Amino acid sequence: MVAPPLLTPTNETWREGDIMTWHGTELVIAIFLLVAGIFGNSLVLHVYTFRLPSSTVTLIKSTLAFLDLSVIVVTKTLFFYMLLNPSSHLYDAICVFTAFFSIWNTGCADLVLVVIAVD
Repeated sequence: MVAPPLLTPTNETWREGDIMTWHGTELVIAIFLLVAGIFGNSLVLHVYTFRLPSSTVTLIKSTLAFLDLSVIVVTKTLFFYMLLNPSSHLYDAICVFTAFFSIWNTGCADLVLVVIAVD
């Protein structure tokens, strides 16, 4: 069985200047998600902190927005660093840290959602 031409590996080598050739779409989507996430979670934090009266529900929802905002800011900025510096000596450490940070904050957000469900 012969592989289709698009799936056949080539002997081309990747050059350092070809970031946009290889990762252009990935960068555009990541930037869009970063901007949308920061805007949306900041808006939620503003509304639940300054516009609505204080209650348990507003505290819990603002905590959830803060957790999500921290994941977006920390992991996306490190993702950009990893994407633009693939030969960095910190690549493995940053990859492990971002995975840990994302999983840890997702677990915290899950606990907050359980508290919301119980409340």
